[in-house]
Amino acid sequence: HRGPRPSSRPTNRPPRELRESALSALSAGPKLSDAGVGNTIKSLRNMIIASRAPVTLHIYDVSNDCRVANFNAVAKGLNGGIYHAAVEIYGREYSFGGSKQMDVTGIFACKPRKCPMHHYRESQYLGDCDLSPAQVNQIVRKMKSEWMARTYDLFRKNCCFFSKEFAVELGVGSIPEWVYSLANVGAAVDDYRRSSGSDSIEGKKKKKKQQKDKPSGSKNKAKTNSSGAPEWGRAPSRSDSEISEASSEEKVNIAECSHNADLIDNVMAARVQRAYRCSVVNRRSTHVTA
Repeated sequence: HRGPRPSSRPTNRPPRELRESALSALSAGPKLSDAGVGNTIKSLRNMIIASRAPVTLHIYDVSNDCRVANFNAVAKGLNGGIYHAAVEIYGREYSFGGSKQMDVTGIFACKPRKCPMHHYRESQYLGDCDLSPAQVNQIVRKMKSEWMARTYDLFRKNCCFFSKEFAVELGVGSIPEWVYSLANVGAAVDDYRRSSGSDSIEGKKKKKKQQKDKPSGSKNKAKTNSSGAPEWGRAPSRSDSEISEASSEEKVNIAECSHNADLIDNVMAARVQRAYRCSVVNRRSTHVTA
């Protein structure tokens, strides 16, 4: 009596019942769809059963909040949504998450379609990677150092982008774009917000510096009345003294400032006013002495 023929399939392949139980929520991935295969449930079932190492993408609604699921039901038709993604190979589901711990990888594994943090939605069969368990483990080990928990970014390096890269490393192509399209939009908006904020800050600093470096000529202008002529014949006040002191300390070269007639007129008016006030003070002092 001959025993059963040895199977070339790995012994740790996921149970057929587990794979077939998800057929109702299963569709073909981008690579298979582009090739025109896996268009029916029956064809997908036959492909999975005949494969050596089937690779399946599991898609979840982020969190267990029913409002997210309702949102995704509408957003998927618009090529978007808020999703958690994971890749199943050899009976284990791999995904990526963040943590504040420095030396911890963000890659983690759980039972297929059983991630407790999110609500399972659907799956896509990506194809047969035709790799051994040892080869898959080697890929995972290599990616662990590249996908550390501290590098997690909600818009740029999340579970969806990990699933995309992991699928490419396994050789079964990419994942659907609508799974991570909203993250791309968020990244673009965040980049614009940061650049706009940076430009605004730099602009304010530049403007403040220009105002600080700009010379002020208000102290060198003689006070005028409503008609625009200099004010004469009144006793000096505190503000007039300040103008007089500023004018006496100011060393203006008329030849250098000949291009600015207004500045010359103001300086000359200040000098005439100063001379007049000095003469008034001298007359008063002479009268008091007499």
